[in-house]
Amino acid sequence: MDPTPEEYYLLDISLEVANRIGGINTVLKSKAKATTDTYHENYALIGPYIPEKAVGEFEDEFLPEFAAPCQAFEKKYNIKVHMGRWLVNGHPKALLFEQAFEGDFWSNVHESRKELLDNYGIPINEPTPGKINEKFIWDALVFGVIVRFFLRELLRFQRDTQFVMNFHEWLGSIGLIFLERDMKPVKHTYLYVPGTVFTTHATILGRHLAAGKLDVYGSLRDIDVDAEAKKRGIWVEHAVEKWSAKVCDVFTAVSDITGYESKCIHGREPDVITYNGLDTSTVDLQSLHHLHVVQREKIRDFVRGHFHGALAEMDMDKTLFFFISGRNEYLNKGADVFIEALAQLNWKLKEAKSDMTIVAFVIMPAKHQGFLPDSLEGVAMHKDLQRLTRTIASNIGEKIVEMITRHGAVDPSSLLEKKDEVMLKRFAAQLTRYPRDSFPSVVTHKLCPETEVDPIIVKIRDCNLFNRPEDRVKIVWHPQFITATSPLFGMDYMDFVRGCHLGVFPSYYEPFGLTPAECMINGVAAITTNVSGFGNFIESSRKTSFIYQSMPPSIMGSPRRAGSPLGAKSASDDVLAHAAAAVQGFGAVKRRVKIQETSSPALTAKKFKALLQSGDKGRSNMWKKGSGCGFDGIYVLDRRLIAPDESCRRLCEVMLEFSRLNRRDRVALRNRIEKAGKGLDWKHLFEYYINAHVMAATRANE
Repeated sequence: MDPTPEEYYLLDISLEVANRIGGINTVLKSKAKATTDTYHENYALIGPYIPEKAVGEFEDEFLPEFAAPCQAFEKKYNIKVHMGRWLVNGHPKALLFEQAFEGDFWSNVHESRKELLDNYGIPINEPTPGKINEKFIWDALVFGVIVRFFLRELLRFQRDTQFVMNFHEWLGSIGLIFLERDMKPVKHTYLYVPGTVFTTHATILGRHLAAGKLDVYGSLRDIDVDAEAKKRGIWVEHAVEKWSAKVCDVFTAVSDITGYESKCIHGREPDVITYNGLDTSTVDLQSLHHLHVVQREKIRDFVRGHFHGALAEMDMDKTLFFFISGRNEYLNKGADVFIEALAQLNWKLKEAKSDMTIVAFVIMPAKHQGFLPDSLEGVAMHKDLQRLTRTIASNIGEKIVEMITRHGAVDPSSLLEKKDEVMLKRFAAQLTRYPRDSFPSVVTHKLCPETEVDPIIVKIRDCNLFNRPEDRVKIVWHPQFITATSPLFGMDYMDFVRGCHLGVFPSYYEPFGLTPAECMINGVAAITTNVSGFGNFIESSRKTSFIYQSMPPSIMGSPRRAGSPLGAKSASDDVLAHAAAAVQGFGAVKRRVKIQETSSPALTAKKFKALLQSGDKGRSNMWKKGSGCGFDGIYVLDRRLIAPDESCRRLCEVMLEFSRLNRRDRVALRNRIEKAGKGLDWKHLFEYYINAHVMAATRANE
C-alpha cells in the first residue's frame, strides 16, 4: 500500500534556506505554506546559519524530535545547530547549521573531499581568495559534509521514522551523494530506508552554454557534455549535479524544457516535473487595483526624487513603469534584448510625438560602492517637501474651518503664512537646481571600477539612453535587490512589482522563471519567452485552459493514481512527449540561431527606421481581449526560431502596444490577469512534489 504524507517525515535540504542566493530561496519560501498544510508537523528544512541573513528571517524554538540528534551532533563535532522556525508564510520548522567552525571537523571535510575525488571523480580545491565561483563550490562542500554527519546522527536516533529527503540544486546536494554512499552497507539494518529526491532548478552546463551564445537546445544532442563542462571550467558543479541525478531515488525538474535538458546532459529523464508555483494566500485578490495605486505612488515618489529638476516633460498620470529583474546574467536574462528594445521604443515614441513616458527599471545586482549622493538627496528632499505640504495643508484646513465657523466666509489671502511661502520657494529652488548640460543618472549607485564595464551599463551607453529631457524612455539601473529598508524606495520587492505596470523578462535561458509568475499573481502584465520554462508552461496551459481551471494531468503526465505502483515513473512517456513538444524546434530544427549583440549604432538611420516601422500597422492591440496572445496578461516572445534583431523589434512592438492602452484598458487587463493568476497557486501545483515524495519513499524500501 502506498504511504501517505502523514506516514513519513519530509526534509527540504538546500543552501538557500534563510539564505538568498538565487531563485531557489523564493521557491522554498513560496511553497512553505503548501508544504506545512500537507505535512503539518512532519516537515522541516535544513540549511546554513548565516547570521546577517538569519536576523529577521529565523526565530529560535525547541524542536523535540530533533533535540537528541542535534545535541549529539553538537557534542561530537562542536558545530552549533540552531533549531527554530523560518519566518515565512507557513512558519515551517528549520535547522540551521553554523558554517564557521574550528577544530577536528575540518579533518572530516578533507576526508570527504578525498572520497568525492576517489569515488566520483569530483576534485574540490580550497578556494582562491577573490574567486567567487570557487567559494560557492567550497561552501557547497562544507554544507554537504555537515549534512552528511548530521543525517548519520538523525537516522541513528530516529530509526523507526520514514524520512523523505528532498535535495535542491547542486549547491545543496553533495550531502545526497554522501548519504547514498553511507546507506549502501547498512540499509538492511533500518526498518525504513530514507527516500531521496533531487530537484534540479537548472543545469549548470545549460546556463553556461546559453551565456556563451550557443543555441542550447539545438546543440545538446550533438556535444560531449562532459568535455564541454571541463572546457568551460564547471566540471565540479556539473559532476555533482550529474551524480546527484544518478543516485537519487526520484529525479525531478522544474519544467519540461529543463527535463529535456537534463535528459540530454545527465542521461536520466525526470520522474516528475515539479512546476514552480507561488503562494497567493498572501495576496488580496479583491484589492489588487488599490494595492497597485498605493505602491505606484511610492515609485512615483522615487521618480520625482531621482529625476528632480528634470520633470518638466514627465506627466506622472501619463508615465508607465516597466522593469526587468533577476540575477545579473546579461545574456541569459535577456537584458541585452530589453535595453535594445527600449532604445527602439524611445525612438518610436519620439517619432510619434507621444506624451507618454516610460520609466524602465533594471533590478539586477552588481558590485557598487553605495548610493549616489544625488539620488539620495533628491529622494530625501522630495520626502521633506511632502511632509511640509502635508503640514501646510492641515494648517490651511484648520484655518478654513475657523474662518467659516466664525465669520461665515474665507479670506484666501490669509491662508498661506509667510514662513510657509518662503519654505516652499526654497524647495522649488533646490529641486530645479540641475544645470541643463547634465541628466539624471541611469544608475542609482556608485559603481565599482570593474562594474563600470558591466555589459548592462555598456549597453545603456551604446543605445544612447541617457535620460535626456526629450527622451520618452528613461532608464534606471538599481544594482541591488529592492528591500523595505532601502532609503530610495522604502518598499519590498513584491510591493515594487505591484506598483509597476509591466514586467519584461526576454530570457534566452530560464529553466522556469518565477518573475513573470510573480507579476501575474499581483495583477501585473508580463512578457516572457518560449525558451523559458514558464513561457512553455503558459503556452501549454492555454491549449488546455489550465489558467482558468486547475492543473490538468495532461500537462506533465498523469500524477500518481490511487493504487498505482509507485515504482513506475509518474510521468511515464507523457513527460518526454510533452517535453518534445515544448522544445519543438530545439533539437529537430536544423536552423541554428546564435545570440549576437544588437545595438543601435550598428544600423544605419535608414535601416533602423525601416526596421522599426515594419510590421507595425493593421493590427489590433494584442493586449486587448480577443486581440492577441497577451490578452490574459502574459505575452510569450519568440526567442527560439527568430534572430535577435527580430526579437528586439517584436519586443519593442509589444511594449509600444502596451503603452497605447488607456487607463480603462489597463484596469480591464489587470482584472483578467487576476483571474488567470489564481491557477499559479501551489495548491494546484504542490501535488507533483507529493507524488515525487511518495514515489521516493516507496522506491527506497522496495
